[in-house]
Amino acid sequence: MSKKVNPRRQPASKADVKRAELRGRDDGIKFASALFLMALRDKEGFDLEALQKVWKEVGDLADSIAEGYCNIEDLHTVLESEAGARIVGGIAT
Repeated sequence: MSKKVNPRRQPASKADVKRAELRGRDDGIKFASALFLMALRDKEGFDLEALQKVWKEVGDLADSIAEGYCNIEDLHTVLESEAGARIVGGIAT
C-alpha cells in the first residue's frame, strides 16, 4: 500500500520562500507607511509637500541605519530622552 500524499501540499523552493519573505516584508512596509502617512494627513493636516518632506527624512534615517551610523535602539533612546516617548510593542507610551 502506498503512502497517501496531501494533494494540496506543494513543495516550495528556496526561491519561492525568499520571494514570499520579500513580498511579506514589502506588504508590511506599505501597510505601516500608509497608516503613518494617513495619520499625519488626516489628523495633523499635512499636505503632499509636508508628507514628502517627512518621508524623505524617514528614508534618510533608514539609510543611516543601513550604513551603520546608528541603529533602531539609538532611535528609541533619542525618542525617550528627548520626547519622553517610549516604544513598547510598536506603540509610543
